[in-house]
Amino acid sequence: MIKVLLVDEDEAVRHGLRMLLQLEPDLEFVGEAGDRREVLDLARELRPDSIVMDIEHHERDFIAIRELCEMDPSIAVIVHSLYTDALTRSRAQEAGAKACMEKGTPVDTLLSEIRRWSSRLP
Repeated sequence: MIKVLLVDEDEAVRHGLRMLLQLEPDLEFVGEAGDRREVLDLARELRPDSIVMDIEHHERDFIAIRELCEMDPSIAVIVHSLYTDALTRSRAQEAGAKACMEKGTPVDTLLSEIRRWSSRLP
């Protein structure tokens, strides 16, 4: 079972993603955060395999990704954002994100990336 934590300031987005994750037999929704300040504490507590995280262009987003990856290098941070230009993707990946996906990306692609990057599979 792949444990997934969601991070997005938009409650409706989190709700929609949570509903989709709960339909997948190999994915377990373990929690959600409304912002990057909450995610570090939740990640320590819940030990997710993957974190689907919304970011903007703020330096603190990239710092949060870096802190998550340093805290537990086995966590796969997958950026799911409106901001997926080349510079943002590059900075997110330099910080440790495994993938950067636009919010309009098909759900199957997001689910595939979660499965692809989870390093805790049996």
